[in-house]
Amino acid sequence: MAVTGPDFISLQVRDLERSAAFYEQYLGLKRSDAGPPHAVVFDTKPIAFAVRDVVAGVDLDAITQPGQGMA
Repeated sequence: MAVTGPDFISLQVRDLERSAAFYEQYLGLKRSDAGPPHAVVFDTKPIAFAVRDVVAGVDLDAITQPGQGMA
């Protein structure tokens, strides 16, 4: 099967646990056992989704255009 779009989406967030709780409580996503300590990966298919701590050197408050904290 050829990939014709994104195969993984992650968002940088200011508060990892609070953000993960939002996706669990309000959107019904379930955490996956996979993932590094700086991220929460959810068990979503066909596209994996995660929230992660802010990458070193990134200032989310200084970003003027939405989407720059997304990978």
